[in-house]
Amino acid sequence: MLDLLIRNGLVIDGTGNPGFYAAVGVENERVVVLRGDVSNVQAARVVDATGQIVCPGFIDMHAHSGLVILAEPRHEPKVRQGITTELIGIDGNSYAPFANDDDFRKFVQINSGLDGNPPLPGRWSTVEQYLEMFTNRVAVNICYIVGNSPLRIGAV
Repeated sequence: MLDLLIRNGLVIDGTGNPGFYAAVGVENERVVVLRGDVSNVQAARVVDATGQIVCPGFIDMHAHSGLVILAEPRHEPKVRQGITTELIGIDGNSYAPFANDDDFRKFVQINSGLDGNPPLPGRWSTVEQYLEMFTNRVAVNICYIVGNSPLRIGAV
């Protein structure tokens, strides 16, 4: 039995080939495309995607969400666009490591026009602690680049 069956959708698989009508199943975190009659396929949850497109999640390679996603972990504006993974820490602006709390607060304030200045659910100083803030808490996958700004600030 599948965990999830998405049927009647136009599958766009990201290869550049034309879309095709099929069902997509998920079993134990493995995605499979099912062609033909799926009326006898059993699933814990079935989604009718008639009139919809079924495709892989999108990767946002330039996201200024390093703080706001912690304050709004459902991240609905991105999820509703189909984004499943975000790269944060871009443009040299990353929020770890920061050993000095005053440096961190000033950096957040300086970058608030880009990244916002939301209330944060905690404080961290290392990259490991920062990434732990995302684990099992946010709706998208996170890729992180340690930007040059906190490294330079820490060295000065």
